[in-house]
Amino acid sequence: MRDFLWRGVSLVRGDAKVAWRDVCCPLKEGGLGIKRIEEWNKAALVKHIWTLLTNDSSIWGSWVKTCLLKGHSFWSVPVPSHPSWSWRNILHARETVRGSMVKAIGNDRDSDLWMDYWLPEGKRPCDLLSLRQLTATSHPWNAKVSDIIEGNIWNFPLSPDEDVQRMWNLVSFQPQVEQQDSWVWTKHASGKCMIKSAWEQSRRPSPPMMVVG
Repeated sequence: MRDFLWRGVSLVRGDAKVAWRDVCCPLKEGGLGIKRIEEWNKAALVKHIWTLLTNDSSIWGSWVKTCLLKGHSFWSVPVPSHPSWSWRNILHARETVRGSMVKAIGNDRDSDLWMDYWLPEGKRPCDLLSLRQLTATSHPWNAKVSDIIEGNIWNFPLSPDEDVQRMWNLVSFQPQVEQQDSWVWTKHASGKCMIKSAWEQSRRPSPPMMVVG
């Protein structure tokens, strides 16, 4: 793409007039609006994660949950020894969206108590407490958020551990049991992950181009 831009159809290699990173900036930042393949691929991986988490009708998502996750949380499943290229890259992409894809709690039947990002500010219990502290609550690793709800109010496990109590004190909202749990993409006002917004998050923006009039 670079050679074609500066040399035309002959594709003769030569010096570029402008750095490729600058060429790939949006027009408002002084570029030509060409997408860098690396950045666009990262955005596509993020979109795959969103599809896996939110689209129950996706055949691909259903296959991944059945054959690859096998009941485990997507956020904690380890990278296999010999994964496919695509699955390995999707798992590595988790680090770029941790805390940005969070659960909006409804009836809580689909949300993992310890592994999902459902606490305020995009936090999850397993990042705030140690294994010993979590085990002491008597709730297993596969527990759901619904396990600490009675009716439409919280029933947090009692614990003498001050860290556990501080974590429960973070929960300043009440569960909406008449609604389903849903995922929210915090990087866009709509709450939905679109590949454009994922791309915006994956790149380093340049200062807007100055217009002299």
